[in-house]
Amino acid sequence: MNTTLKGDAFEDVIYHLLEREIGEDRFWARKECCKLFRKKGYYSKDRKTDIIFDISIEVTLPGEDEYSLLILVECKDYSTRVPVNDVEEFWAKITQVTGANAKGVLASRGAFQDGALRFAESKGFAILRQACNGELKWVLKRSASWSGSHIRGDAREIRQALTADVVVGAYHDWSFFVKGSYTYSAAAMFDRLCLQGNQPPRAELLASVRNSQRQIHRAVPFVEQEHIESVANACLEKIGYFDGPVDLFEICRWQRDECGLSVKYEPSRPGNPVLGTMSGAPIEICLYSNSPESGRSRFTLAHELGHLLMRHNLYMSSERTYESDLQSDSYAVIEFGDLRRMEWQANAFASCLLLPIDSFVRRFYAIAQARDLYDRGFGMLYVDHQPVNMSNFLAVTSYLSEAFNVSREATIIRLKQLGYLNDARARTGFQRLGAVLDTVAEGSRSH
Repeated sequence: MNTTLKGDAFEDVIYHLLEREIGEDRFWARKECCKLFRKKGYYSKDRKTDIIFDISIEVTLPGEDEYSLLILVECKDYSTRVPVNDVEEFWAKITQVTGANAKGVLASRGAFQDGALRFAESKGFAILRQACNGELKWVLKRSASWSGSHIRGDAREIRQALTADVVVGAYHDWSFFVKGSYTYSAAAMFDRLCLQGNQPPRAELLASVRNSQRQIHRAVPFVEQEHIESVANACLEKIGYFDGPVDLFEICRWQRDECGLSVKYEPSRPGNPVLGTMSGAPIEICLYSNSPESGRSRFTLAHELGHLLMRHNLYMSSERTYESDLQSDSYAVIEFGDLRRMEWQANAFASCLLLPIDSFVRRFYAIAQARDLYDRGFGMLYVDHQPVNMSNFLAVTSYLSEAFNVSREATIIRLKQLGYLNDARARTGFQRLGAVLDTVAEGSRSH
């Protein structure tokens, strides 16, 4: 594809995103105040003719005929980084537009030079990049960055996403920078771009068209734990589960007949942090493991099945699972407006599936009775760094992990879900100790 066609294709992407945002009333300004144009000219007093811009949005105050704010967008799709010269040229064109309160947005598929970001910051216009050339964690059917919500992010991480040649492991498909502020949210970017730097009375006038009631599209809806439990129980009933380790391959065979699911295993590769992937067209789960029957591999497979059976394919086309994803075991570790909600749901499903509630509760009470454990005001199973509490914790989690062929972490998640475990240890200490305990447990099972 030649340079012109590539640029036109990326321009199409930006134009249709803005068209949808305005049409669905999620843009910064109310839709009745906005007019969207493509390849429209604006008069330059220096050139004595019009300058054509890729995309423009005219924002008009209610009851007025002339726009009060003009947002000008230029689109780049280079195989190399966008140089500072291009940013300077764009700024020069913006400043020539006569009689306009003009704001600039430079959009790119590729990375930006550091100097380009510095110049954009000094002039107060926005930079945005579509991260489409890397290995994104989620490939979404609808971008969360353009959902109308404000998505938090680490400034260093976002800067790297704007300037790195390849974006690997990113959680969001768009990154934005404007006036010293880094964000994953188009809404936050336009807020800062359009309002900053305006003095009264212009600031008050522009604030009057700001879309404070904009419709926010949630990437993934909230789901109660009870619903997740019911979905897992329906799967268990389907395969006639009774007790002991759940036959995940039977569930895979059922889903193969139901929706064409294909499951394959590949050896884990040194340096590859991905534990598993799921894609939706065709529906396929791939696990990277040297031991398919290990507790970790089983939890990864159940996690990926959770994405499928919780219908996350409605929101994403593909997904990658990392070690850190399998540790999202509580509401506290996720932002509910964020896509990580999918990981919590998939983990909750995996726990419910691999540790079926009736069988799990029965076995838990059996070992609790055998060890004389009962709720003394701190929960049935209380663990801190005292030897007696640690001994009980190890005995209970080892017994349950072996009974259901799952990892200790999976057992801990389930115990917390059901309110049986009160873990008072510092998280850093737990992580260091957890690695040692798993090594000891694996050694004891081999003898």
